[in-house]
Amino acid sequence: MTASKTKIISYALTILGHKPIQDLNNPDSITLAAEQAYDVLMPESLETGSWRFAVQISQLSKLNETPPNRWNYVYSLPAGYLKMIRIYPQNYDYEVYENRRIYSNWGGETPMYMEYVFKPDESLFPFYFQNLIGHMVADHLALSSAQSPDYVSVIRKKLLVVESKAKAADSQNRPNFSQVDFPVLNRRGISDSTYSGN
Repeated sequence: MTASKTKIISYALTILGHKPIQDLNNPDSITLAAEQAYDVLMPESLETGSWRFAVQISQLSKLNETPPNRWNYVYSLPAGYLKMIRIYPQNYDYEVYENRRIYSNWGGETPMYMEYVFKPDESLFPFYFQNLIGHMVADHLALSSAQSPDYVSVIRKKLLVVESKAKAADSQNRPNFSQVDFPVLNRRGISDSTYSGN
């Protein structure tokens, strides 16, 4: 199933016990509220996490502008930028302004790259993220749809489980690094080949 805003909102509504929807034209009040919640919660989730499916690396474009006094260079942020993860080559002599530009004292002729979070098209959302956003929207609307106080707590508990599963699934898109060399143990003459246990 290809994800779309409509399908994710429809899924959220079914979690709340409402009928699924086919489109967002002429929405009733709960569908309109779900759409508004989606428009806030989905980008917020992308911005507050580092979901690997929504991360890319781009070369920064140096602008031919005179930067303010303390800066030497101005770069434009990549299209679709939501949040920076890091700059390559690694340096800390920069600041982001207006969510449009980076001022820096480092760079010049050396190309600068940025690893950053962007908003991919909904059709590219993995199933775990579709599920998470559907549950986040349902959780947001649960209080207004609640038949009893227990209803909200059940939705909230389910959201926490779904969120944990989504983060675990997404973390598998990154290799695990293990420390191969243990300098302190090596200096003491203890290594995998020489240490026999007790």
